[in-house]
Amino acid sequence: MTAKTPIISYFGIPKQTIKLKSVLKNHQAKVQIYNLIGSSYAVTAASIINQINTPQVFIFRDKEEASYFINDIENLLGREFLFFPSSYRRPYQIEETDNANILLRSEVLNKISHTKNPIIVTYPEAISEKVISRKELKNQTIILFQDQNLKINNLEKMFCNLNFEKVDFVIQAGQYSIRGGIVDVFSFADENPFRLEFFDTKIESIRSFNINTQLSVKTEKKIKIIPNIQAKRNITSQVSFLEYLPKNSVVWIKDIKYTEDVINENLNKASIQYKNLLDNHVKHLKPEHLFTSGYNFLEELEQFRIVENNNNSYFKSDNIININTTAITKIN
Repeated sequence: MTAKTPIISYFGIPKQTIKLKSVLKNHQAKVQIYNLIGSSYAVTAASIINQINTPQVFIFRDKEEASYFINDIENLLGREFLFFPSSYRRPYQIEETDNANILLRSEVLNKISHTKNPIIVTYPEAISEKVISRKELKNQTIILFQDQNLKINNLEKMFCNLNFEKVDFVIQAGQYSIRGGIVDVFSFADENPFRLEFFDTKIESIRSFNINTQLSVKTEKKIKIIPNIQAKRNITSQVSFLEYLPKNSVVWIKDIKYTEDVINENLNKASIQYKNLLDNHVKHLKPEHLFTSGYNFLEELEQFRIVENNNNSYFKSDNIININTTAITKIN
């Protein structure tokens, strides 16, 4: 079977990317591009991704716009990208957290720490939530490898310390089961759970498996088990998403002022909800420990290379790139 050729290879190199690539060599570059309409933004971004080996983050106005872009760029480049969503629908409402989104957030943070040049797509509500610090994530990560000597009861203590739930059969992230010398565990940073087979105190094999068929998916030599990064918070462990990013990242953003406003709005909503909970006996962390502010967002954003796709740039631009694209006439 022949490998699928990425669609972007049929476009050649768009003229605008030659100048953009040159400008982005400056690690404090602020670039304004405009008149990119429709999928021409994804075509330009895909070309830059192919030519610049650096982490890149795309911040859109909302989740829907981010999803459209992911669809475009994955089709153009023929590979998957990292989507960083918000974790819950309302502040301080733990029962309203979205487990699927927590999985995606955990996966992104893990990939940022262990992948050389991740490409991340997100939106304001997602980056308004603070994330676990790199140090704390490392402290809460269990590393297991084939031929490792480890007692099953000691491994179970590790799972308990990270609030994993013991069940008969794992069906969702945050669960583990023990049946004789077989341990199943579902990390929050992986699509499938892992099955560890022990011989006495030695891990003989590690495989990921499908929860529906129970069939093996892939044999692993080394795995990392990551807990629910939203469940166990403490005052010293939270940092903003931009602070978590590698400092050599390129940030592509559609509307900085709008993003700042959404981040401030989320913080205000959290502050109101927090005041309503003050009469409860349950102790909650203050909003500023869980959410970043628009002011901090702008201060941290300025430290990165920025590509603004907006007719009115927020930062003073080193270079302005005007691209002559027009919308297709609607025929209906």
